[in-house]
Amino acid sequence: MVQRDIPALPGFAADAALKWLQVFLRDDTHPSLCPWLSRTRNTPPHNKACFPAAALLLVGLLGSGCGTPGNSIQPPPPGWPPPQIKNLVIIIQENRTPDNLFHYLSPACPLPMNPGSVLDACIPSPVTSSCYDVSPCGLWRHKTVEQVVPLAPRALNDRLDPAHAHENFNSMCDPDPVTLKCRNDGAGVISLPLGGSYSYVENSPVANSDGSQGHVLDPYLTLAENYGWANFMYQTNQGPSYPAHQFLFSGTSALSAQDDANSTFIAEGDITSVPAGCLASSGPSVYGLLSPVLSPPASTCSLYAGKSVEECPIANTALVYPTNPVGSFCVQHQSMADLLDPRSISWKYYASSAGSIWNAPDAFANICQPRFLSHGGSEPAQLQCQGSEWDEHVDVKNLGTDILRDVGSCSLSQVSWVIPDGRWSDHPPFSEWGPSWVAAIVNAIGNNPQCPQGTPDAGQTYWENTAIVITWDDWGGWSDNQPPPYLSDLPCTSLDCQGDYQLGFRVPMIVVSAYTPPGYIDNVPHDFGTILRTIEGINGIPEGALGFADERATTDLRTYFPLIHPRPFQTIPAQVGPSFFLTRTGQPTAPDVD
Repeated sequence: MVQRDIPALPGFAADAALKWLQVFLRDDTHPSLCPWLSRTRNTPPHNKACFPAAALLLVGLLGSGCGTPGNSIQPPPPGWPPPQIKNLVIIIQENRTPDNLFHYLSPACPLPMNPGSVLDACIPSPVTSSCYDVSPCGLWRHKTVEQVVPLAPRALNDRLDPAHAHENFNSMCDPDPVTLKCRNDGAGVISLPLGGSYSYVENSPVANSDGSQGHVLDPYLTLAENYGWANFMYQTNQGPSYPAHQFLFSGTSALSAQDDANSTFIAEGDITSVPAGCLASSGPSVYGLLSPVLSPPASTCSLYAGKSVEECPIANTALVYPTNPVGSFCVQHQSMADLLDPRSISWKYYASSAGSIWNAPDAFANICQPRFLSHGGSEPAQLQCQGSEWDEHVDVKNLGTDILRDVGSCSLSQVSWVIPDGRWSDHPPFSEWGPSWVAAIVNAIGNNPQCPQGTPDAGQTYWENTAIVITWDDWGGWSDNQPPPYLSDLPCTSLDCQGDYQLGFRVPMIVVSAYTPPGYIDNVPHDFGTILRTIEGINGIPEGALGFADERATTDLRTYFPLIHPRPFQTIPAQVGPSFFLTRTGQPTAPDVD
């Protein structure tokens, strides 16, 4: 028998673990071991029967020698952008981490046999281009003792919604009091019940719309394992949805270019009311403004990073009815639209409603051009976006499902941002159609016939000339094994301190195209700036031209397109098909206001 050392960590019962090993671990190639570790979709790796024993072995057992297939990926052809890619579709889902949503990816990278520190116990090592960096456990510094906590299964539509504001980012990071480095051992305190953040989404059986039997997460797992996956994709901001969507559309959540240069960002959306951005009201709208501390902070401010960073509430004081409809949160700095429009590069932003915290263009004065709706009274009237840019480029009809109609009519823009309705966003507590929604878009593009004459893509299919980037806007308060890398050292000693709000925890990212090899795994660190640089590069714009996160990032997605000839597309089975989304009516659903 091969005996493996169990790390001497608090909460580990080494004797019990070794007894379990004696039953299951006869040698490195025992037939009952590798299938158990392979995280197959049909049989969850940590079912209720084996879960207690597995919890004892998280560090030692998963480092065993199950073989992993190699990746024979050739270097990308010289030249960027790839000439075959004309269109880019960015699908933005909500509030998940790789460990939470992609628990079943296989093969998973092993956990370390002998971690150098308890803080490393749940961080896979080595992470290679042949394995997925997903961990079955997290750390919880509970009553001053570090504990390894196995992730527990939850349904995709489970009602638990962990807190994920900037203060919760800091609680989960639990910075070392001396070095201020993120210890990533505080997820246990940001959910009710305590410890609920240590969860993964269970891959429950479902009947697919084509009559086949499958599992709810199969579309995501199929896309990740058959196209490109990023092991180290981080959300750019350290906070929730509103600023995250600003970064995804403009590279910053700052109110001005000068604020961005001064490391001053909107860290929270208004937690009391919607609409947001240029459509925010004057009364209850209060946002959190985060910046380095250079003078004694007000008593209303929260302090972070060794009291060198403050987050202070700001109100919508610029909004004055009826004379000034451009409020404090209606920003004047550039977005990607300001790079695309002068070059006649078509773009569209699909969202379920105007004024949503997920609808980034509603925060830009030159796009929204807010106006008060006349109602004849003296009280502030409701605001509405009435700009020509808004009308042309922002589609809030039909709950954002017009992306499917535009693909079907061969009227896809060169750059598309696709924002879901809450019911298919993956955001707790009542979203269950996210995998089917993403599959519907990918299938529409993959199965699109040759576009007819008179359309922008005449003579081509979208599968031949479109790349799809699928990512999630923030971590949602769920446990993840990788601590975020800060963009600058802390504590802040000047306004040049981008690490005060960047980067955040990991989020999943999948890249789908006809030129992406199956099973491609990327270990280069990325963030939302990477996506913006890819938009720029594919469209012949100098990368970093916007001057925000795109300039601070150093990578694009060029390595995801090494194939010269297109791969054939295979339809992704899913629980519901496109007709489910195209026939939805009623009011849009937004599960949060952060």
